[in-house]
Amino acid sequence: PSPGGSVFEAAHADRVLAALAREAALRADLERRFSFQSAALSLLGVMAGSLTRPGEETRSPADLLARCLAAAGTSQGAAWLLTPDGTLSLTALVGFGPEAGEGMKGFFGRDVLLRRALEEKEPLVIPSERVPAADADDLRARLRCRSILLAPLHMGAEGLGVIAMVSGRFDLVDWVDLSRAVSREASQAISLGRAFARLSASEARHRRIFEESPRAMLRTDRAGAVAEANAALAAILGRTAASLPGVDAGSLCGRPEEADYLRDRLRGAARFEGLELGWVRGDGTAARVRLGGVPVTGEEGAVEGFHLVVEDLTRRREEEERRAGDRLEAVRLLAGGVGHDFNDLLTAVAGHAELLARSLESEADLRGHALKIQRSVEKAGALSRELLEFSRARPGPPRAVEVAQALDAALPLLRRVAGESVEIRVRRGRGGGRVFADPSGLAQALAALAARARSAMPGGGALELETANAVVDEAFARKNPGFAPGAFVVVAARDAGTGAPDEGLAPVEEFAARSGGRVLARAEAGRGRSVRIYLPRHEDAGARPGARAPEAEPSPAEAREPGRGPASAATILLAEDEEAVRSLVAETLRLEGYSVLEAGDGEEALRVAAASEEPVDLLITDLMMPRLGGLPLARRMREERPGILVLYVTGYLDRSQEGDASGFVPGSALLRKPFAPGDLAARVQGMLAARGEARR
Repeated sequence: PSPGGSVFEAAHADRVLAALAREAALRADLERRFSFQSAALSLLGVMAGSLTRPGEETRSPADLLARCLAAAGTSQGAAWLLTPDGTLSLTALVGFGPEAGEGMKGFFGRDVLLRRALEEKEPLVIPSERVPAADADDLRARLRCRSILLAPLHMGAEGLGVIAMVSGRFDLVDWVDLSRAVSREASQAISLGRAFARLSASEARHRRIFEESPRAMLRTDRAGAVAEANAALAAILGRTAASLPGVDAGSLCGRPEEADYLRDRLRGAARFEGLELGWVRGDGTAARVRLGGVPVTGEEGAVEGFHLVVEDLTRRREEEERRAGDRLEAVRLLAGGVGHDFNDLLTAVAGHAELLARSLESEADLRGHALKIQRSVEKAGALSRELLEFSRARPGPPRAVEVAQALDAALPLLRRVAGESVEIRVRRGRGGGRVFADPSGLAQALAALAARARSAMPGGGALELETANAVVDEAFARKNPGFAPGAFVVVAARDAGTGAPDEGLAPVEEFAARSGGRVLARAEAGRGRSVRIYLPRHEDAGARPGARAPEAEPSPAEAREPGRGPASAATILLAEDEEAVRSLVAETLRLEGYSVLEAGDGEEALRVAAASEEPVDLLITDLMMPRLGGLPLARRMREERPGILVLYVTGYLDRSQEGDASGFVPGSALLRKPFAPGDLAARVQGMLAARGEARR
């Protein structure tokens, strides 16, 4: 070719080579950019993973390091993280053997370089003019590498650690920009990973506290359903914790009115505490609990449910009820004993007053004083009977009762129980209503409501009592389990107290159940508490199936006026430990013309009867006496004298305080204290006359 051609070809070749060089440089730059983007994406992937995997704060440094090394085209590196005490701890080591690992903990004595990169927050290349040659040469010799790049990790002003990338083939000075990206992305990943770990640890701690706490706890959603429950709560209910989510919290209550009350609280927004309710366990048994609730709010402050702490009161209530029952039994026995002794005294006073009145028929003024004594004794006797009725341990026999009349009769007792600070108001609805029930049981149930109102209103208030007739239909019965459609008499009690609706209702519910009725209780915020006792209406006491006849005392035969008939020749054995009563009875009977043998107890009565030359026609004995009581005495006398009549005398109303009432000898009669001499004489004459008629 021509010389000119050679020059042309050479110039063309230079241009091609220059173009290839530029293309190679561009490609290298693109490769670096691609590597940078690839490393950044890898770091983002690690960061995203740190947000979704618990414990990432211990794994993400190694992952971050491996990805950064891969992006930089090297396979050796290390990572140090700053500990709470301010030291740099080797957290990750890639591409080195165990012998290098020990030295890398302190960066072979050059950890000051790690501190420098961390404090200056700028990548540090080794070797460079910023690093002493001796330090750089020593580190490269130990690591057998060509270049080292220290990338600081920090989040704002907070230092996190340092990542070291080590290359044996090329200088890492060109990767300074990448190291800055590494610093940003890795720092954010580690920081978020730590935050996530702290959050996870906190949640785990709270979950352990929730699940393992000995205190029973549950959370509800806005609808009042159980969202989660711990094992302690499941133990109270006798169920598994896994079976409770989704269960309506109100359905755990045993009473519909309590269920509605709890649902209202859980649909509100106010915290509450001290709420006592009755729950039903999985096996159907009852549990008594106390609830405290705190509303759980969302990001915008709206209530999303409640966190409840539950205290199991079942055993405590059972123990308290047992102790209260023991105290009540002691009070009942005391009341019965006091009433019995009081009746003895009243019998003596009333009897002597009657005898005095008889003897003073011609002395009008003195006889008037005696009659006033009798009337006072009659009032005292009414109080004694009221006390004894209240001390009755067993329910009395049911009978047809006018509810309004029973309420009127119980008012004096209710006012004494409620105290002066509680006003009792009575309202009567239209129509009268009779029920078949124990009147004393109704009085005791109303007294329990009066005591409940007094406790709930320590500052005073009003207890409203109302009677009315009501008809329960199918819809009402379906809404209130345990009810059956029919006609009822309702006794309602309302007070202004606070607290759960069923506090102190055990005696009320017990009475209602014995009478075939039910109790509904409700408490409403700002409106106090109400209790409604539903008792089946009863029109004919004799028509009630399976009804027990009321306890009847034997009726005397036609009684004559005391002291007006011929004297009897009958001999009467009198056993009475109270001397005043014994002397009164003996004097009364002797005035009637009877022969009386006196004894202070049952054993003495047996000795007196054995020593008597006259046959004993009638035994009059107190039921309760020291050494030998009236029941065993009567049995012994019947064995020795089969035809003897027996008249028991007692100051008790409750047979459980008299002894075994089934031990009454056949054909005997019962006279309760206090009694007037005329009543005693009429009863004795009637029994003797009836025996005489039978013999004829």
